[in-house]
Amino acid sequence: MKKKRIGLILASIHSGSANQVCSSLIKEASLFDTSFYIFPGGRLNAKANSEYLRNAVYNLANKKNIDGLISWASAIGGAVSLEELTDFHKKFEQVPFVTISQKIGGHSCVNFDAYSGMAELVNHFIKVHHITKIAFLRGPENHGSAADRYRAFCDTMEQAGISVENSPLISDPFEWRSGKEAIIQLCEKRRLVPGKDFSALLAASDIMAFDAIAYLQKKGFEVPDDYLAAGFNDVSKSRMLLSALTTVHMPYRTMGLNSYELIL
Repeated sequence: MKKKRIGLILASIHSGSANQVCSSLIKEASLFDTSFYIFPGGRLNAKANSEYLRNAVYNLANKKNIDGLISWASAIGGAVSLEELTDFHKKFEQVPFVTISQKIGGHSCVNFDAYSGMAELVNHFIKVHHITKIAFLRGPENHGSAADRYRAFCDTMEQAGISVENSPLISDPFEWRSGKEAIIQLCEKRRLVPGKDFSALLAASDIMAFDAIAYLQKKGFEVPDDYLAAGFNDVSKSRMLLSALTTVHMPYRTMGLNSYELIL
């Protein structure tokens, strides 16, 4: 009990980039000789798979149990507005806390440059593969990093002389786990055909890309024969596909180290 007790609140530990982030933070906890507690309470008010039922777990992250807190705020708030996410964090004001990927007023935030990462990815397809017909699956509307990725896609395409205004190749905003719904919008509702209407498919996250690729595979379209595909976050599954997914790496270890240094 003499050790500092640091808590981590996040949506889940079993999907997306969560396992890499948790692994990095666990290593930092050992290096700093602190006790580390993880509270995977789901996305706030998320109805899919009754995820909101886990939100009560966050009540355990209080001053009786922890001395400091790291909040993966962007993951927790994927289904609510920034105002709602800010109000949620007021319950933790009794302990020092820092956030990851989403700034909460009055508290430090560890972030990464999602804009430049996505811009480099788009430029790769334009300059290396000489592809101009690129489809894009957008992430959640209320997610700061998802907004940066979408903005980078649009800006980079425009800088290359490719207009994206009112483009049917760009999906509406979708939740991270709704890649299938996003690609259905493009290919079923807008009747776009991979290889004909777009030569590359970029998704705001690897999870969205996995679901989209799986759906198109059932329709008879394969990567890389019919189209190229890319995602964002560099989750481990991205290297397990039949054709390894091009993706943007997140600096998990550095983010974990910076979070621990700030909270201590």
